[in-house]
Amino acid sequence: DRGGNDIHVETSFASGYQRSKHSGGHGHGHGGNLHQVWDATLVEEIITELRQEKGENGDGSHNWQLLSDLLWKRLEGDWSRNLTEWRKVVAEDGAGDSDALRESNPSQLKAGLTWVAGRTASIGCSNAYVGSDGHRIQSGETLGRDYFEFTKPIVEIQLAKAGARLAQVLSDSLERSAMAEAVFVV
Repeated sequence: DRGGNDIHVETSFASGYQRSKHSGGHGHGHGGNLHQVWDATLVEEIITELRQEKGENGDGSHNWQLLSDLLWKRLEGDWSRNLTEWRKVVAEDGAGDSDALRESNPSQLKAGLTWVAGRTASIGCSNAYVGSDGHRIQSGETLGRDYFEFTKPIVEIQLAKAGARLAQVLSDSLERSAMAEAVFVV
């Protein structure tokens, strides 16, 4: 199915925000195929609902800061005990300790990223392709509110994990860069 690209679906996630069924294209208000639903539509719907909760009107599905703020609060709260584990997977020293002085370990990073890719694919296969009742999503199906509610926590936690891991990779890279610069300055 080429990662969901061959499963053509429509979405009807509307709660208070009324959206007509749609198909084709990219971006807000479009479904098209299952891959697009996971790449954009689910995230845009989460942002739209966050805007509604704040009483904002209009098309603000690209207000990523609202989603970022929500995920950050969860990382500081409910998910804080998981943060070290999520970062450790891609940490150069394998321990998530970006303060320790160490040599670059690209093989650790590559192994971590390979593990993350495999785990993420597994999560996608176990959740994206099935409805909330466990049936396999078929081409031509309309994904309703139940699908959105079923997948929303998965999308949110996967985005949080990705953010934590990206922060670790950047932290390690910037630390290495600063150490290299210090060597040349001395």
